[in-house]
Amino acid sequence: MHATEQDPPLELQAEFNYRMAVSRLLAGAINHGLDTNALLCDAGMNPAAIEGDGDVSRSQYINLLTSLLPPLQDEFFGLREHPVKPGVTSMMVEIALGNDTLGAAMTQSLRFMRLVCDDMRMSLSDEGDDIALVLAGLDSQRDPGHFLVDYWLNYLHRVFSWMIDQLIPVKAVELAFSENVNPERLVYQLRGDWQSGCKRNAVVFSRKYLSLPILRSRNEWLALRQTAIQSGVVHWPDEQVQVSSKVRSLVFNALRQGEAIPSLNTVAQHLHLTTATLHRHLNSEGTSFQRILNDVRCDTAIDKLRFQKMSVAEVAEQLGFAEPRSFSRAFKQWTGASPSDYQS
Repeated sequence: MHATEQDPPLELQAEFNYRMAVSRLLAGAINHGLDTNALLCDAGMNPAAIEGDGDVSRSQYINLLTSLLPPLQDEFFGLREHPVKPGVTSMMVEIALGNDTLGAAMTQSLRFMRLVCDDMRMSLSDEGDDIALVLAGLDSQRDPGHFLVDYWLNYLHRVFSWMIDQLIPVKAVELAFSENVNPERLVYQLRGDWQSGCKRNAVVFSRKYLSLPILRSRNEWLALRQTAIQSGVVHWPDEQVQVSSKVRSLVFNALRQGEAIPSLNTVAQHLHLTTATLHRHLNSEGTSFQRILNDVRCDTAIDKLRFQKMSVAEVAEQLGFAEPRSFSRAFKQWTGASPSDYQS
């Protein structure tokens, strides 16, 4: 029987020690004969701290992940027989963001990964009121600490939570190998009472989250990736649904239903806020109504041009532009390219 929903301990968001994760990640560099001491120093870590009881921050951990990609050319970090080219994971997310709901996005994401990955299979298991995100394919020789299981279960949970802009509570974490529960293991961030010696590697959550709408855009995803590369920090969502997410949802839903895009006043009334209060909330969350509107229109336009094969005139009309020329100018401002570049 699965446990009840549980959010990760709050202190782990800022103070989790990534020492064990780094130690196990380095197995891939060792597999390929890289100088691990140099890699650690470049990422801002003392090699002696990794071997002892030192602390490793999230930014140092992300710096190491980023620095391993150029020499290894592998998003599996040298921990599987067949490498996965850099950029594959980002493409997975970009494709998923073209869907309406989390369930559709997850299904398409995992289908894409199965096409490009031979060494680890990712799937969803329908279990009544629950859904299990399952990883299959351990490689104890190349990845003796099973780092990739922890990494991918964490990564997929976080990125799918980011798509709906709220943290998905985890009911259970199951690992298909024997190991005592350790608060430095990455899956501890998902659930402190993770279980080992199970028949599978899985994260279990309520199926109700599959019906939630996708609230994020491709532009936001690219910005998130760039922030991680530049600062070594990734800001994932917490339990509270932000006002900007509610605004995004209203705009997305209007476009999906073929309705006129709601005005700022209409959105404020729907959220029972004054326009000034709405402005203040959005500003505190680092965005604005116009930026949200542009992101949603841009993402919708790309989807209609590239995947639904609509004409520029059709897309312009559906997005509320008076004429195709106005839409083309706006699209160029959003993306730096013309709509026709997305039709080939």
